[in-house]
Amino acid sequence: MTDRKPTYPHRVTITREDGGQETVTWEYADNPITEGTPLSKANLLDDANAQLILPGVEDPTVNQALGALGEKTRALGSVTLTLPAAGWQGSAAPYIQTVTVEGMTAEWIPGTPVAVPGELDNAGLIALQEALGCVGKIESKTDTLCFTCPEDKPAADMTIRIPGVM
Repeated sequence: MTDRKPTYPHRVTITREDGGQETVTWEYADNPITEGTPLSKANLLDDANAQLILPGVEDPTVNQALGALGEKTRALGSVTLTLPAAGWQGSAAPYIQTVTVEGMTAEWIPGTPVAVPGELDNAGLIALQEALGCVGKIESKTDTLCFTCPEDKPAADMTIRIPGVM
């Protein structure tokens, strides 16, 4: 996006009904209560923000930047799944469980998982939190998520929601 740089600022040409023209200087004469924010590149999409949103694109428009932001936010999301206590592999630490997640990619960056307690009593909630605390690493791969517990094997089934970013 580039600011307009006129040779003669605030000049316009008026064409009358008979076809005659005259050039005049145009300025607001509306006695504003508030001046307002001027329309400019700096106020709509400055270079620093443009490069954050669309790195390497020279002079992107606001529309291009909003489209790119839309694509980036579509990459945000979460996955909800259940890890059964009986599903952990290994007779000693680390314990590993791999879960199929259709559409998962290796580029997905998992965030911190959150327990989804459902209908649990207080003892069940404590067991769920303890089980979730055992998970030390989540790795995304094509169509799977791999969970690693580096010390203890979770003793309870857990349903969790994992936020993530592409």
